[in-house]
Amino acid sequence: MLEIEQYMVNELGGADAVANLMNPVPVVTEIVPTPVTVITTTVVPATEIDVDGRIYVKTAGKLYIKTAQGKQCFVASYIEVIANARNYGGQSWGKIVQFSDMDKKTKKLFISNSDIVANSQAVIKDLADVGLVISSDHNSVNSLLHYINLAKPVKSVNAICTDRIGWHGNIYLFHDNTFIGSSTEQYIYTGAPTGNHFAVKGTAQSWKESVATLCKGNTLLLVAVNVSLAAVLLRLLKMESGGYHFYGESSTGKTTTLHVAGSVHGDPDQMIGTWRSTTNGAEGRAKKFNDSLLIMDELHQSNPKDAGEAAYMLFNGKGKQRSSVLGEARAVSEWRLNCLSSGEMPYAAFIQEGGKNSRAGQEIRMLDVPADMEAGYGAFEDIHGAKDSHAFAELIKKACADNYGAPIREFLQKLTEYEQLQRLESDFIGVKERFITDYVPADASGQVQRVASKMAVVALAGELATGFGLTGWDTAEAYEAVGRTFTRWLSNRGTVGQQEAEKAVEQARNFFLRNGNSRFLHIHIERGNQYTLFNPTSTCHNLAGYKLLNSNHNFEYIVFPDVLKEMCAGLNLTYAIKTFIERGYLKTEPDGKAQVRHRLPGMGQKRVYHFTDTLLSDAEEPVTEADTLEVEE
Repeated sequence: MLEIEQYMVNELGGADAVANLMNPVPVVTEIVPTPVTVITTTVVPATEIDVDGRIYVKTAGKLYIKTAQGKQCFVASYIEVIANARNYGGQSWGKIVQFSDMDKKTKKLFISNSDIVANSQAVIKDLADVGLVISSDHNSVNSLLHYINLAKPVKSVNAICTDRIGWHGNIYLFHDNTFIGSSTEQYIYTGAPTGNHFAVKGTAQSWKESVATLCKGNTLLLVAVNVSLAAVLLRLLKMESGGYHFYGESSTGKTTTLHVAGSVHGDPDQMIGTWRSTTNGAEGRAKKFNDSLLIMDELHQSNPKDAGEAAYMLFNGKGKQRSSVLGEARAVSEWRLNCLSSGEMPYAAFIQEGGKNSRAGQEIRMLDVPADMEAGYGAFEDIHGAKDSHAFAELIKKACADNYGAPIREFLQKLTEYEQLQRLESDFIGVKERFITDYVPADASGQVQRVASKMAVVALAGELATGFGLTGWDTAEAYEAVGRTFTRWLSNRGTVGQQEAEKAVEQARNFFLRNGNSRFLHIHIERGNQYTLFNPTSTCHNLAGYKLLNSNHNFEYIVFPDVLKEMCAGLNLTYAIKTFIERGYLKTEPDGKAQVRHRLPGMGQKRVYHFTDTLLSDAEEPVTEADTLEVEE
């Protein structure tokens, strides 16, 4: 023990230290109280709702059903029946319901009464798909259906359900059931979902400072924005749908131009579709973009036949007539839209490549616009200090990717102001008159005038947007860009006349040049106006008629009636004949009839069409006898 004590003295530093260790002095420690956080729980009052004798309870964002024993069973997240709804014809009744999904976003949905009673599983599935939390208990599910079917709507005014976005009276309805404008009616969109096509990113101001700024000094970009904006004006001005096809070699900036146009309405990547997807579902895509902009890239991905049929349906503005399961005719889908397209070939040439003539009506609905602006930068004229056109295109695409969707909403907001809507038609008349004066030749045909009217709407849209402070462009910049585009279209068209007339003349000339020797026998006149073969032994397979060398040493052609139909395939035959007579290409009887009587070799007297030599000599490069003989060789 002594050894241990001595060790402790040596190690701990002396006897006092050891004594303190052996006999410790009590230490008093002050206890500081820890602050207590008081958590206050707000008790959400429960609200009981009587629905046809069943008691539902709303509390804390949830809906319960009260049992006979007073127990509350969870049904779903709280859902509210906003209004009863029906279509314009007073049919297809249903409910508009509203709730918050799991992201706390408000959702509004139309549920048809027929589905509630006859297709309840689909109703539950649709609600769950859009974010409503629903109990998996069978009785709770039935309670939810009962609640939706019989709960008293919040609003006493019945709403109108529609599968068409766009204008409904003075309001413009979007797919997410937001709308711009004012109306005493409530509308609910019940059509197919559209994904993120019409999403919004950035603001109208950020779009103006980025995308719109880069458009300055670039005709095609300015026009693309104007066409996009003009889509919402067509119905208000009672104008038909219109198409604009930008064509040219690859990597000229055509697709970039489409991105700019798409950014006005929504996400450009979502807005831009392909011709292939459109031809496979033209009617569905047209309904989806009613009163809006439809964009189709890469014409070559389609085929001429499908592209022609799709374009015809798009610009006709109506879908196919269909029957219901009961055999009754369903309402025909209708739409009005602007279309922007791109491809390496002109639209008209692409259709003809498939062996079909493009109708003149199609060509003035889908206008072929060259994409190369001949400034050394492809589709661009001013690259705003970028290294080259490729770098400028990337700059534009980045701006479009960061700013989209807000411009059209701002445009509509300004447009739906009462005074602006009231003077819209008079504004259009003024712009149209000015546009025709500035850009349309005095002798222009009705077709050219019709195109000018369409492009006047595009010019008006640009002027309105600039006046609304949406673009930051100079006052006349949008208008003049549209005028330059119209002038280029008219120059490429090659005539200010009716396109059908030019096509008829072109087809007739080509027919004679292709078949002048192979299907026409050479004849001359003998006594008594009797035509005889120049070479009595000559024969011809698939005879189309005869050719006669006149005193001017040019050929005239005598054509059988059934062959004229072949010559004018795809055209209005009556109109073609009228054109030939008016231009002096057809000889007529004294009474004005187009068919003349001739005594032909081995046929006796026969009614035929007699073409004069001026049909070929009036060509820009007149075809003479030598030219025709050269073709024969």
